[in-house]
Amino acid sequence: MMPKILCQRLIDFHLRCFRRIAGALSGATHVVNTSVVEPYLKTVRRMDDPTVRYRHLDPERHRTVAVRYPGLRQIAKDEAPLIEELAAVAAEYHMELRLCSNPELDLPTAQCCSLEGLTPYGARTVREVAALPQAPTRSGCRCLKTADIGMDNTCIAGCRYCYAVQSQKSAIENFKRHDPTAAMLR
Repeated sequence: MMPKILCQRLIDFHLRCFRRIAGALSGATHVVNTSVVEPYLKTVRRMDDPTVRYRHLDPERHRTVAVRYPGLRQIAKDEAPLIEELAAVAAEYHMELRLCSNPELDLPTAQCCSLEGLTPYGARTVREVAALPQAPTRSGCRCLKTADIGMDNTCIAGCRYCYAVQSQKSAIENFKRHDPTAAMLR
């Protein structure tokens, strides 16, 4: 278990960073969609931190993780002070914090790819997209069907929780090979 003083320092760090981002985006956005870290095998392996709390394990989807990491910490309602404080900061900046696939936490449900987000593109676009099926990527997801573009192992940001990068070294090499003037990108 993480010492209480260290836990408070982490909470303060995240609140300070989120407050700075929310302040910069104030007036430009009204919704903040977030989620507790998904326990993908490559994510848990890369995190390599017993204090991280993950969203609930789905016995079908996370079979290997459940076997390899039987003590994996999962978020619980009584462990959510940070989420609640982030929601309060968002509200200060006239934003609503929403959570994707975390029904155990008491916040509005996110829908990252939604009709609401498409309304600026007009009624016709909304009607056409509304006719498409929903295609959730995980339990509790309410997103519309989407198609990822690009390829894995190309982002060099280095986020430890990322599911699209297996190797930071490969991502850097792929980034170096990228040619924005290539014919296939036109």
